[in-house]
Amino acid sequence: MNADGSASRFQATRADHRSRRQQAIVDTALDIVTTEGMDALTMQRIAEELECGVASVYRLFTSKDVLLAELQLQALAVLQTSFAAGMQHLDDEVAAVDEVEAALARAMGAAWFWVAADAQFPHEIDLSRRLFVGHRSDVAEEQAGRLFNAAVSLLGQYGRRIDAAAEVGAIEPGSNLDRSVILLASVIGVMLSTRLGQMQSQLLDGSRIATQAIRDSFLAWGADRATLESATHVVARVAGEGRLAPGIAGDDV
Repeated sequence: MNADGSASRFQATRADHRSRRQQAIVDTALDIVTTEGMDALTMQRIAEELECGVASVYRLFTSKDVLLAELQLQALAVLQTSFAAGMQHLDDEVAAVDEVEAALARAMGAAWFWVAADAQFPHEIDLSRRLFVGHRSDVAEEQAGRLFNAAVSLLGQYGRRIDAAAEVGAIEPGSNLDRSVILLASVIGVMLSTRLGQMQSQLLDGSRIATQAIRDSFLAWGADRATLESATHVVARVAGEGRLAPGIAGDDV
């Protein structure tokens, strides 16, 4: 093998080793967050778990914020995959029903996914929620752009389903972006608030309140009550069967 070939092989091996080390750090970080919570996550703790120097961790992730952003990217990828599968299950379920009810069920299901995912993917959901709070000065523009694009992609899928519902008269016309944000914020806000204390978690059913918020939103946007009830039953059935936010192979971030 010539010198150029040897150099290329060395570079490929080095890149593969770097990638595996990065993933080991991400996996270790997730284990810590999952078992002990976000407050337990430090770069020093990761180094101890991997039996390496903390400088080695910082060479691959220059700050905790950068590491958290990578965790969020992988969490969003998991949620994206489950969302696509869940929406396909729902599309199959409503294929034979009236187009207005079908469109309404599809639009509701996009928001209801987050209720189902809260139980199926609790750690991914918690990580994705952190996109809406805090400021990260250490996250590189490229990484921040990837996070933004992943979040916008999910909102875009909401928007298309909301537009489709409006096009067939299931709801009144309106900004699909505004409505997507309203639905997402409502569901995430309700699910988060009902976790604030043990007493609240015993008194309040976050899933029930979140799905009620979804129904109320569509009523406010002009949905027919009877059609909405029928669509709700369809979405609830798919969610209850575990098909709205299905687990995926290797669903840990």
